[in-house]
Amino acid sequence: MLSRHRHGVGMTEPGFTHKCVMEVSGRVILPASWIARVDITAGVVVMPHLPSPLPEYMPADVWPNTDEYEKHLEAVDSLYYSRSARTRELLRVVYGAISYEAVDNDGGVLVKGTARDIARLEGEIVCVELVDHLELWNASRWEERMDMFDRSITDLLP
Repeated sequence: MLSRHRHGVGMTEPGFTHKCVMEVSGRVILPASWIARVDITAGVVVMPHLPSPLPEYMPADVWPNTDEYEKHLEAVDSLYYSRSARTRELLRVVYGAISYEAVDNDGGVLVKGTARDIARLEGEIVCVELVDHLELWNASRWEERMDMFDRSITDLLP
C-alpha cells in the first residue's frame, strides 16, 4: 500500500516516491519534480538496475543522458572484469537492454523490452527519485522490499 508512512517520510510525497502508471505501450510519465531538477535535453537512458544484490527486486533505472550516466557505466564496467562468469553474463543482458529515449512534452518516456520485463513494470508502478537518477519499480516488489527493510531495521532496534 503506497500511502503508508515509513521512517517519517510519506511514500507518496514529492522528492521521494511517486505513484506512476506504466501504460500498455510502455510509456510512463516521469515525476515533474525530477524533470525540473535534472538535465533531460539530450533525453534519458533506460536500463535494468545494476549493481543489485537482490536481482529478484530489480527496478529499471532512468538516467539523464549526461556525464553522470557515463560515470555510472564506468563503475558497472569495472564489475565486468572483477566478477564471476554469471555476473558477466548478467552485464551482457543489461548492456543489451539499454535504450536512449526522448522525453515527450508531457514528461513521458518509453520503457522498452528487457528493462521493462526484468523489472516487471506494468500498471501501477513506483517512481523513486534518487540524487542522479530515477528508479522505476513494480509496485508489489517495492512494497516487498520496503517490508523487508522495515523488518531488518526493527531487528536492529532495542
